[in-house]
Amino acid sequence: MDREITFEHRKVTFMDTGLAKSANEFSTQRSQAVVTLRKQKRQESIRYKRLKQTTSPSCNLSLDKVLNELDISKVSTVKNLRKLLSYQKFDFNKLVQMCPNIIEILTPGLNNPQSELAFEVSWCLTNLALGPSYLIMEISKLIPAISAFIINPVNKMLAEQACWVLGNLAADSFDLRNGIRQVCGLVKGISALLQFKIPSLSAITCWTLCNLIRGSNPDISLFVENGVIFPVLDLTQRDPNSDQCIEALWFLSLLTNNTSPEAFQQIFKEENISRFFLILSSANDPKLIIPILRIFGNAFLYYPYIDYLFNRNFIELLIQFLSTESSQIQRETAWLISNIVSCPREYIDILMSSNLSNEILDLLIWLLDNDAGDIKAEAGIALYNICEVQSSKYLLRILRKKGERLISFYQEVINNVPMWLKLGIQAIYDVDLLKASLGFCQICFEFSIQNQLDIPEETYSALNSSDLREALENCYFVFKDLRGQNEQFMKVFCSDLLKRYCEGNQGFTFT
Repeated sequence: MDREITFEHRKVTFMDTGLAKSANEFSTQRSQAVVTLRKQKRQESIRYKRLKQTTSPSCNLSLDKVLNELDISKVSTVKNLRKLLSYQKFDFNKLVQMCPNIIEILTPGLNNPQSELAFEVSWCLTNLALGPSYLIMEISKLIPAISAFIINPVNKMLAEQACWVLGNLAADSFDLRNGIRQVCGLVKGISALLQFKIPSLSAITCWTLCNLIRGSNPDISLFVENGVIFPVLDLTQRDPNSDQCIEALWFLSLLTNNTSPEAFQQIFKEENISRFFLILSSANDPKLIIPILRIFGNAFLYYPYIDYLFNRNFIELLIQFLSTESSQIQRETAWLISNIVSCPREYIDILMSSNLSNEILDLLIWLLDNDAGDIKAEAGIALYNICEVQSSKYLLRILRKKGERLISFYQEVINNVPMWLKLGIQAIYDVDLLKASLGFCQICFEFSIQNQLDIPEETYSALNSSDLREALENCYFVFKDLRGQNEQFMKVFCSDLLKRYCEGNQGFTFT
């Protein structure tokens, strides 16, 4: 006898409940937020180390000659080294082979913060921090001395250069990042540098803050307690195309990647949201648009109390960004929509009741044919979330619009991703997209049992096709003998779905 499947409201998430212990138990578990908590994946392209290039005439000296003439008491010889280090294709490994104690040689030049020599040495250290791990670890021993230039900024140019050194070190690893954050008074000192309102200093300071706060679960208390937020917000009032405004927005996109109500209450005041929206509505550069999309996406995920943002103008911007030629902006916009529809507030109803909603849906479905895998993934996940929320309130509307196309897309994911995962060649978004694809099949099966006559015939046929059954069977067997949490999750999911095809048919059983 077939199991009776009820179409109940989905109240819990995979993450809340853990793995189901049986197919029946699993059928009561749903996720409307399974694909919105991908915050660690939003940080891969944010900040990298930076080379400080020279604006002086080219240095034609060879590395051999520069090292032979290097004298820490002579600024000119350190300048020559700095010029060589400022080239994009400088060979750091050759430097280490020729002069393994280069950091030790340069260190005495940091003794006088008032001197030009200290500035030149700091510039050298900035670029040396782009080198191999040996150089990085040697430079890390100087963190206290370098931090002192920021905590007691008697020379603002040197303080800026010190921030640059620490920013490059912080970008290298979590351990270095954590060690820098723990320097007593450093974050407060960095915050104080913003008060000088020097454009280049403010830009480098915010970039350094970005690297210091990087991580999948940033502890922002240190930054909040040391008064970083307000001076950074002030920088967003500057020319939107200025480096200081851009870096400030990137920092806020990282700062809001957490659940701290204190930070959100300071940032998401109406005047700040209005400023972000004004910048967004007139911007063309992804460097400006992406951090604001992330700020808004984080707000809908963690602090859904920004009703004054969600209006027709905002929805029109979403349409504009989904249809842009920038793949980065398309991806971030689809991610933002996922967070909007998964928000506990009723923004999904506002969105779907708008006369612009069909255009949003058409664009998301259009993105499923994009050549870029990450864009297809975000669009597919966003569409799944729309279908999933509020007891699948909008599922039938989407099935009637392009149900067969969606089933084809998710079936392709179920066909391909399991083997990629098994071979270890998957992309970072594959697991989430596979969960969304299986979840889409789950809610469609439940809905079709009770509402077969409402579903377009071609969509119903695709849902009950042997091709989809075969894809689910293959997915199940790929994960059958694997023991990781994701693998067990997929196995249970496929097992539950396959029962709709296989119970009492050809002796197909599950173990």
